[in-house]
Amino acid sequence: MAAGLAAAFSAPIAGALFLVEEITFDFKPQKVVAVLAATFSADFVTILAFGNKPFLYLPVNDYLPLIGIFLGIMAYIYQYVLLSLKPWFSKIKKIPAAYHSIIPLILIPDLKLKCNTKC
Repeated sequence: MAAGLAAAFSAPIAGALFLVEEITFDFKPQKVVAVLAATFSADFVTILAFGNKPFLYLPVNDYLPLIGIFLGIMAYIYQYVLLSLKPWFSKIKKIPAAYHSIIPLILIPDLKLKCNTKC
């Protein structure tokens, strides 16, 4: 997975850190070295095959920092709401816990119905 991220975005260190931090939750030196070797190898092969430009090139625009700030605030709000609803979901006894994720889908109206044809 880390090698694929490194190859797609030409970011081997980011791919390695993502795998070690989010997937394995394990910072053993042997794993980190193996993952770094795989990501740098994948990045090197990708550069040889496709050139120096990343395979999935994302241009940097002036408004990207604003989008990052906005999405960071929205992520904080989402996490706060999600964690504050945990006690509410524990009170629901008639619906099995496996189906609790369907409740927000039912409560949120279909936004496409309220949009015009340009949405």
